Amino acid sequence: VILYILLSGSVLFPGTDFYEVFSKNKQCDIIFREKYWQGVSVQAKDLVSKMLDKDHLKRVSAIEALDHEWMVHHTSQRKLSKIFLQQQHQPCLLYTSDAADDLLCVDLGGRRIIKK
Repeated sequence: VILYILLSGSVLFPGTDFYEVFSKNKQCDIIFREKYWQGVSVQAKDLVSKMLDKDHLKRVSAIEALDHEWMVHHTSQRKLSKIFLQQQHQPCLLYTSDAADDLLCVDLGGRRIIKK
């Protein structure tokens, strides 16, 4: 989920409250919206898809994710942080307080993604 957010700058399972987010998470329907994913490679999307596979028996492990071609290529050349910085996405921050305005954020089980 974190890699999805870092690469796209968008929330994977948007919702207006915890229950809506949880329900979407449980359904695990992954959508790569072109608006957020333009310029992201097919290999990066492949890794995200494999990391978020609904079937836990098919989902890649952390070791397998680190060995994925996209991860190996970008981390071996130290390009990973540069890719994240170059992505043009909506700025947001992770906030851990319940004091945030519910209209401007999404609750992620005690943490909130807040649109700047």
